Amino acid sequence: MLPESPCTRTRLAAAKIGNVDACSCGMIHLNLGATTLRFTPTAFELLGAMIDEARRERAAADDPLIAAPRELPEAEAGGPGQA
Repeated sequence: MLPESPCTRTRLAAAKIGNVDACSCGMIHLNLGATTLRFTPTAFELLGAMIDEARRERAAADDPLIAAPRELPEAEAGGPGQA
């Protein structure tokens, strides 16, 4: 059975790699290409903190292979034109 009132989404952010939507049901949707991950607001905040920590560790790394940022080709980054 379908719900009486479908959820509505509000776009919070968008980039070539995907987007983030807040849903009226209280979930946060992280859309990466054909994959959508749904998070509670608390889990989404924890994900953000984990990514921030990884970015700090990467920036502080002595290993140039870890620390050196590189541009990803559009298809590898999940951008337009990816099959």
